[in-house]
Amino acid sequence: MSMIRNLLRWVRVIKPGVDDPTKFHVQQIEYMGKPAESAVMIFPYGVHANLPENAFGIMFSIQGNPDNRGVIAWTPKIRPQLAGGEVTFYHPPTGAFLTWRSNGDLDIETGNTGTGNINITASNVTINATLTTINGDLTVTGDTALSETVTSNGVNISDTHIHTQGDDFNGDEQVATDGPS
Repeated sequence: MSMIRNLLRWVRVIKPGVDDPTKFHVQQIEYMGKPAESAVMIFPYGVHANLPENAFGIMFSIQGNPDNRGVIAWTPKIRPQLAGGEVTFYHPPTGAFLTWRSNGDLDIETGNTGTGNINITASNVTINATLTTINGDLTVTGDTALSETVTSNGVNISDTHIHTQGDDFNGDEQVATDGPS
């Protein structure tokens, strides 16, 4: 039992790693108040992070060699609240998260009180929803194709919409415009 106890230790990250995609992700840690040269950070497949200072983890020695350190890390105090069965990807420094809720919702929060952006780079984005609500301004750059009725402030601006004209500068009455072509 003491051998297992010596193989597993609580650690604290004391320095973020250098971002070098050609090497294992290594960060400086300390355990039992002593700094260690480095440890390999281990994450589930497809997940990667450069941990901030003071993140915690469990260090284990690979093949029983104390110089071969691997760490599974987390931030135990900074985390979103989750109900049973909910899953989240969370960014502790900003508070940003993606959370799959028990009721089927997907919550996305950009963090820093919602001041961040969501940037999507793709050749095509399709949203299939019965109702889509956008609160705030919407800017569209590029061609926009709409296949159903479009309203603005409750007024139909689709192909059935026309404008009535008032009198012109000379007092002449104007005729209604045709609908969009």
